[in-house]
Amino acid sequence: MPFEFIEWGEEFMAFGIDDALTTAAAGISLADTVVETIKKYSANKMSYDFEQLIGEARITLLRNIDDADLELARFERTIVDKGIDTNMRLTDLVAKASFWKPFEQHRLSQIQKRLNAFSDGVYSTGDDIAALARCHQQTYEMGISVADSVATKHRLHSDLLNAKSLKEAISILRRRLVDYKRSLGG
Repeated sequence: MPFEFIEWGEEFMAFGIDDALTTAAAGISLADTVVETIKKYSANKMSYDFEQLIGEARITLLRNIDDADLELARFERTIVDKGIDTNMRLTDLVAKASFWKPFEQHRLSQIQKRLNAFSDGVYSTGDDIAALARCHQQTYEMGISVADSVATKHRLHSDLLNAKSLKEAISILRRRLVDYKRSLGG
C-alpha cells in the first residue's frame, strides 16, 4: 500500500469532538465528588484550618466551574463556526464531519487542554481536602461523599451516551455545572 503525503495546506480529520466531551465529563464527574464533599464538611463544625480549607476549596471550585462552562461554550461555538450540525448524534456527527483545518484543530486542541486543566484543578482541590481530612482523622464525610457521587457519575455518563444530539450532550454538561454552582452558593 503506497504512502500518501498530505500537504500542510490540506484539511485534516475531524477527530477531537468526542475527546473534548469526554474530558469535560471526566472533570464534571470529579467535581461531583468534590461538591458533595464540600457540602458534607460545610454542614459540620470543624477546626479553623478545616473550615478555612473548605472555604478556599469552594472558591477554587467555583472558579474552575466557571472556566469549564466557558470552555464548553467555546467548544460549541467552534463546532457551529465549522458549520457542523449540532443537532446530530455524536457518532453520526464525527463520521460525517468534514476535515479540520490546522487552525481549527489547534483551537479544538486548546479547548481540550483547558478542559484537562479543569479536571486537574478539581482533582487537586479534592486531594487537598482528603489530605487534611486524613490529618484530622475526619475521613468519614469524604467517604460518604465519594459513595454518594457514584450513582450521579454513572447517570451523567449514561445521559451523555444516550444524548440525541451534540447540542443536548453539551447542554447536559453545562446544566450540571450550573447545578454545582447553585449547590455551592455561587
